[in-house]
Amino acid sequence: MNKPLSHKSKIITRLLDRLSIDKQESDQAYFMCLMYLGEHITKLYTATLIAGIEMDKDRHRYRSEHFLVRADGIGDWSKTINDLVTGRTSQFLNNSLFEIQKVLVQKQGNESWEKLCLEKINSALLLVEKKADQLPSKVPLKYWFELFTRLRNSTRGHGAPSGDTCSKISLLLAESLHLLIDNGIIFELDWAYIRKNLSGKFDVRVFTEDGTNFDFLKNSREEWQPYIQHGEGTYFCINGNYFKADLLFVDLSVIDFYLPNGGYSNNKFELISYATGQKKYVDNTKYVSTPSSLPLSESSSKSNLDVIGNCFTNLPGHEGLYIKRDALENELKNIITDDRHPVVTLVGKGGIGKTTTALHVLPDICNENRFDIIIWFSARDIDLKSEGVKPVKPDVLTTKDLAKMYVTLLQPEEAHKTEFDPLEFMQKELGKSSNGRVLFVMDNFETVANPSDVYNWLNTFIRLPNKLLITSRFREFKADYPIEVKGMDRHEFDSLVERVANELDIENLLTESYLDELFDESQGHPYIVKILLGEVHKEGRAGKIKRILASRDEVLTALFERTFNALSPVAKRVFLTLANWRSTIPSVAIESVLMRKENEKMDVEAGIDELNRYSLITIIKSPADDSVFLSLPLAAFEFGSRKLNSSPMKAAVETDMLMLHRFGVGRNTETVFGLDRRIQNFFRSLAKIADIKTTISIYKPIIEYICRKHPKYWLNLSDFYQELILFSDAVYAARNYVESYSSNDHELKGWNRLYDLYRYTMDYQGQVNSLVEIAISDTCTSEEQIACAGKVLSLFTEKKFKIDTDEKKVLIGKLVRVVEQTVQKERINEPDTMSTLAWLNLHLDNKIQAKNWIQKGLEIDKSHYHCIKLASILKVKTQK
Repeated sequence: MNKPLSHKSKIITRLLDRLSIDKQESDQAYFMCLMYLGEHITKLYTATLIAGIEMDKDRHRYRSEHFLVRADGIGDWSKTINDLVTGRTSQFLNNSLFEIQKVLVQKQGNESWEKLCLEKINSALLLVEKKADQLPSKVPLKYWFELFTRLRNSTRGHGAPSGDTCSKISLLLAESLHLLIDNGIIFELDWAYIRKNLSGKFDVRVFTEDGTNFDFLKNSREEWQPYIQHGEGTYFCINGNYFKADLLFVDLSVIDFYLPNGGYSNNKFELISYATGQKKYVDNTKYVSTPSSLPLSESSSKSNLDVIGNCFTNLPGHEGLYIKRDALENELKNIITDDRHPVVTLVGKGGIGKTTTALHVLPDICNENRFDIIIWFSARDIDLKSEGVKPVKPDVLTTKDLAKMYVTLLQPEEAHKTEFDPLEFMQKELGKSSNGRVLFVMDNFETVANPSDVYNWLNTFIRLPNKLLITSRFREFKADYPIEVKGMDRHEFDSLVERVANELDIENLLTESYLDELFDESQGHPYIVKILLGEVHKEGRAGKIKRILASRDEVLTALFERTFNALSPVAKRVFLTLANWRSTIPSVAIESVLMRKENEKMDVEAGIDELNRYSLITIIKSPADDSVFLSLPLAAFEFGSRKLNSSPMKAAVETDMLMLHRFGVGRNTETVFGLDRRIQNFFRSLAKIADIKTTISIYKPIIEYICRKHPKYWLNLSDFYQELILFSDAVYAARNYVESYSSNDHELKGWNRLYDLYRYTMDYQGQVNSLVEIAISDTCTSEEQIACAGKVLSLFTEKKFKIDTDEKKVLIGKLVRVVEQTVQKERINEPDTMSTLAWLNLHLDNKIQAKNWIQKGLEIDKSHYHCIKLASILKVKTQK
């Protein structure tokens, strides 16, 4: 270029830096780099525009992305730009990108930068394409991308221009690119790569100098709607709105930027960085589904209102296999027909039976007098059929779709008026319908374009007696009444198996042991049961359940992919950890291992709770001690194992798993024994480590976390430290045990443990303190109290302890008072005890009380040696 370009946006600066270097190297290198720059800008404009395409039922955005990840030539990108700004897809372009669209489609005259930019590149094209036309007087800037495609194909693509021609082209193309970069709106936008850390905070990596539009997210844990909808990736801000550019990929250093470069295969497609020339591949799962027009779902609503019982409704028919689930049906029916709870949510994992249950219950409700109209809206985008997963076209995706469909069904008289607004009409109907009491049903809610916004809109306007029923895989909203749909119980499972087996004629292939395994592994998930029974029919035998599920990638994806993508980073980490080991793992073990200082700070308990809300994990509470164990159902485990193989978390998960293995493997049936067995496994495993004494610091945070959650294990830890001859640590653990309990039984056990440790370490002050605490415990027996007093007296006698401070005087005073009270209360008449109390009172310089106890002792046994000896010291008269 004639003058060096500098720019504040990193999405272009690195390539400009390369351009400056290549210009110094050679004319050929400079020419090639200009071509790379042109391709980069073409793809960047396309990626930006696609990010602004709103979701619609015909999936125009997906169709464009699906096309481009397979595109091998820059011409496909140019055609897509044309469609995005003037073609059929342009009607779905968000208004915030209107200025970008306007610059590209508005025809400009000779004085404009746009016209000059076009003239420069057209002049370059004329050097290699003799039949190229001169530009008309006015032409839109979008034409630049077509001209660049032709120039690129006539030179770098399919031509072989001379060095002189390349130099001339370079001069003209550089000036054209110069104008495009200097004036292009996309280069003035704030861009950032955004993800959530395991701690739940946003990690915002801005790649523009300003970037202030993203400041509010830095170190924030607040929910942010664009991230909820789209997740981790590259975002830009325009006119106060935020969009995710799915086709612009960034490394975590925010140095290199990658764009699709064809190379689409069975499981990946290619990305290229035009600044460095590096290529990499990413998973293509997101773009596997066909972009063509799809059939309607089996649960798609009818196009008009019919009469069922006492209701007008558009409920779809349901003729498939259905097994009654009495408890679930009764709960749903009771909640929908009551006069409370305006919003009810049927929540559960995919294929668990939410929709079929609703479709079975709602016709019964039509026969009652609770509602006048029941309107069914379906956002379903896949049907889970016995033969596999089938993509389908949703009825609605946005609030506009909902309102339009509602108006079409009810056909209000005012709809023909110019000023009629369907959205405003439906808002009023949600509050008070002109047609009576309405039950609005929103099926497959998680697949609407923006679940949070749609829910907030519905929840804002819904008013009793109208009600809203939602079916959804996950529930991230409040103010509703949730009904969780779980797997079938054994009776329901048996009924399902009987019906399916009879239909497939496979009864003779199903053994009792196979059905037990099928129930355990499927956890009563009806769709998984039907899939596995279908495989029995196909293979003519009951095969290995794990092998069959592992081979059904499309089923696993359909059941779990959407839910997995919606998880927070910490929930994903926990899920992938569980997917790395087919075992039941104590929840506290997962928490302690993942919260080590080597790992990024995270709220593991919140992650576990999230997985439970999304029905992705099995939680078992042990009847032995209420400890919690976690595991994954087989289908979720197989999905998670596949996800882990390509996850950047894999190395961290495998490191954590080395720690978790020390707790030993466990099955669901073993949870009845509680946590003790697994904790003992952990300690035994550590004891086998040759250098454990020097490496204990690695495991210490894990053990101590477990002890803080389950304090009884402080004593186990104290024993373990003592075996390692780490007495100060053993004392620390025993003290924590005592401090963790208010129960006297536990306290007594802890103080006894401390006394033993203080004896090992010859800590006499500690021994006395422990003995006093034991003696004053409510659960300490009289014999134990007297023994404690005797042990304290021995320390005085051996001159290992003396009262030289007021604190010690108060301490021994507590012991003497409690023993005296016990002796008097239980009328203990043992001269040894009297002697002990006398000696202790003497050490407290309480001679009068000491004399009293000596006299009592001598009254019982006038020949008692210790009483006589002390009497002589105190000059107490003894009987001859």
